[in-house]
Amino acid sequence: MVKKFLLDTNILIDFVNKRSGIDRLLKEVELSECEICSIVSAEFLIGAHLSVNFQDQYTWYKNLVKKGKMRVLSFGESDSKIYALIQSNLIKNGLTRPSMDLQIAAICMENNLTLVTKNIKDFEMIEGLKIFRK
Repeated sequence: MVKKFLLDTNILIDFVNKRSGIDRLLKEVELSECEICSIVSAEFLIGAHLSVNFQDQYTWYKNLVKKGKMRVLSFGESDSKIYALIQSNLIKNGLTRPSMDLQIAAICMENNLTLVTKNIKDFEMIEGLKIFRK
């Protein structure tokens, strides 16, 4: 199946914690059409290590990623070129964003994926990035 979406960290956190509203999202975005990236993976795992429920969260993550339900896309050379372009354009316009957000955006753009995030305002200034809007 062709993948269409890349999930941001906040969406993974909502999945693992079964937060309200995630069921509505699942009606529009099938998990089988989703990927995550190494940056999202790292952010999620940092949170899991800091959680009192580390083992539960890590087991959930392993079941999602390690059993092939979702691939983890790495940040590579082609992504770094897109990242550099995004970052330089923002700097030229007097804007800044956290590097991790820009790396996530670059991976989305390189892989022609739509970003699924609750933090739309963190990404909407990135020209060419497709963002899922409910």
